[in-house]
Amino acid sequence: MDFSIEKVVDSVIEMSKIIGTDYKTIWEKYTHELITSQFTWEEIEEELNVKTMYDGNNINDICFKLTCFYMTITELFDRALTDERSKNDPTEAFVDSNLTIKNLSKENAFFTYKTLSKIAESKFKIPPHIFYKNLKKQIKINKFSAQGWIDQYNFLYENGEMDFIRRCL
Repeated sequence: MDFSIEKVVDSVIEMSKIIGTDYKTIWEKYTHELITSQFTWEEIEEELNVKTMYDGNNINDICFKLTCFYMTITELFDRALTDERSKNDPTEAFVDSNLTIKNLSKENAFFTYKTLSKIAESKFKIPPHIFYKNLKKQIKINKFSAQGWIDQYNFLYENGEMDFIRRCL
C-alpha cells in the first residue's frame, strides 16, 4: 500500500495537535510500520519544514516571495530571448517586436505561473484564484522595475528566504 508524503505529513501534524507532542515523537512512537518503511524521518522532516514554514496568516508573505520568483524567472527568460529593452523601463526586456519571441515569452510566463500556482495550492493551501489576485496585487503595489524584482529576489535568496521554493519544485 502506497501513501503520499503530503498525506502522511498532514496526519503527523494532526496527531501532534491531538496528542500534544512533537512531530518526531509522533513519527517514532505512533506511526505504523507500513508508513515508516516507505519514508525516512529526514523526508518527513523536510516536508514538515515546507508545510509548517507558514501559517494562514502569512499568505501575503508567501505570495510576495512567489511573485518575486515569478517576475525574476520571466524577466531573465525574456532577457535571454532578446537584447531589446523597454522604453518605459530600460531594465525590462522588450519582447513585442518579434512575434516568435513574444509567444515564447508568453508560454514561459504561463508555465511559470501554473507551476507556482500549483505550489501555492498544494504546499500552502492557497486556492488558485487567491494566488492570482495576490500575485496581481503584489505586482501593482510594489512597482519594482524589472531589475528591482530581480534585486529583491536576490536579497531574499541571499537571506535564505527563498529556500522553500527549491524544496517545493
